[in-house]
Amino acid sequence: MPRRKTLVLAAAAAAALACVTLSGLSRPVFAITEGGSLCSATVAMEAHREVWGESGCEAASTGWRHLRDATEAQQVRIIVAFVDLPDAGTPCPGTPDGGAPPDTNLTLQLLQGSGESRWRVCGEEDGGLTPPFDEAVAAMRELGPPPP
Repeated sequence: MPRRKTLVLAAAAAAALACVTLSGLSRPVFAITEGGSLCSATVAMEAHREVWGESGCEAASTGWRHLRDATEAQQVRIIVAFVDLPDAGTPCPGTPDGGAPPDTNLTLQLLQGSGESRWRVCGEEDGGLTPPFDEAVAAMRELGPPPP
């Protein structure tokens, strides 16, 4: 009987993890997506400092996985970095079309109870990232890589 109960609990836990989505995480959710339209990887930190990740190409995805828990210091750094970002949708400085150079392939996202904000990360001519995007990206990357 104990083995059967263990199997039932393991199956229930696996089913619960399979249902995780970015929009279903506890808000606020801070996320970074790296990649283009064909292949991308996302790492997100939710309100309780749980770090989740997902990656894949086109229709194939790893599914959302709990990767680790962020430290309180990491959480504070991310919050401060996102507060310093310009208004979502603000054009990148110095680009004719107001968009980010295509080689950045980075998007930051903040999901709150009041809605969602999304930023295309602005790049510089030398391949670096424009402040304050550089700090927000560094803070999110400190959480570690997405699942392979």
